[in-house]
Amino acid sequence: TIIRYDNDILNATGATLTGGILENQNYGIQTNTGADSITIWIYANGDLYTGGGIVAYIEFDVDQNAVIGNTSELEFIFAEINENPVGTEDGLFTVLESYSISGNTLYYYDQASISNAIIQLEQSKYEAISDTTGYYEILNIPTGDYISSASKNDELGGLSSLDASRIARYGVGLYYLTEYEIIAADVSLNASVSPLDASRVARYGVGLINELNDDNIHWVFAADSVNSSSWPPIYYEMFKYYTPLNATMTDEDFVGVRLGDVTGNWAPSKRKLITGTKDISATLPETTGAPTDTVTVQLDVFGLENLEGMDITITFNEQVIDALGATLNGGILKNENFGYQVNTNNDNEIILWIYALGDPFSGGGTVALIDFEVV
Repeated sequence: TIIRYDNDILNATGATLTGGILENQNYGIQTNTGADSITIWIYANGDLYTGGGIVAYIEFDVDQNAVIGNTSELEFIFAEINENPVGTEDGLFTVLESYSISGNTLYYYDQASISNAIIQLEQSKYEAISDTTGYYEILNIPTGDYISSASKNDELGGLSSLDASRIARYGVGLYYLTEYEIIAADVSLNASVSPLDASRVARYGVGLINELNDDNIHWVFAADSVNSSSWPPIYYEMFKYYTPLNATMTDEDFVGVRLGDVTGNWAPSKRKLITGTKDISATLPETTGAPTDTVTVQLDVFGLENLEGMDITITFNEQVIDALGATLNGGILKNENFGYQVNTNNDNEIILWIYALGDPFSGGGTVALIDFEVV
């Protein structure tokens, strides 16, 4: 096939089978662009296709000097299938006025800039990625109806045992969460907050699971202000609607929420942001053992005030000992309504999260007992 056009208005850049009937049919495509035409060859690499529909998409750039209202004929000057001439119908391209959409992607807690968020106009090729200041801009959008949304799946820090504790306590009415914090707490994305959400945050935090929900979504974005007066179920607007887009739009902001981060301490470059320190002293008493022995090490912590969550990672020489597990039984938190998650799957470390399910705890002593096998 050869298609000719006015090169004062258009410039063909290529063609693709993606999105057409031959996309997954083991066909190849070759193109050659001339001064005012494009030549397209499509050929089978395997079984032959029978049917009809859109075969290929041709991509053009509009000349920057083209005037709104200019037109270009899209004229077939040659077309054949299996070396047999076929009937064709020429087309017409008209230069229309275009617009832009711009705004910022901001974090819900402190309005921090969110970079690398993808803002996409649904069912179209128009999209942008927010920069380091959170700004995005989608250019050269023709008049039409569009729906925009934002997404992100990187920079997954910000979670701790404190988040698991506050989600669990909110679920039973022991802790208050704001609207956006409730959105963050619903990590399972089922429009409610339940013990499942606290469990998933805790298991995800220690590395027992890799996904917070079945869709592997880690971020959600609100396209408008959030009002919880009609909740439950949890509902907020995730889309911006342009029906039609007939002007340049600015300040089209999205508010991002890292799922699970009800404490609001997400930071782009850190696993979590420590917002305060406690004057405590932790001790791991020395112990001895012979090969094949199981030894129990007490983790003693003193000076605890209003403990909600504790994140512990202990490394060791895996050629000497192997971590078997941990428990709160026998320690000061045994009867204090605390939960915990432990991960011993890594060769040389054990990760332990301890989090309040009821009232915070103050005091000191043995908080956990960790079992090791001597190898």
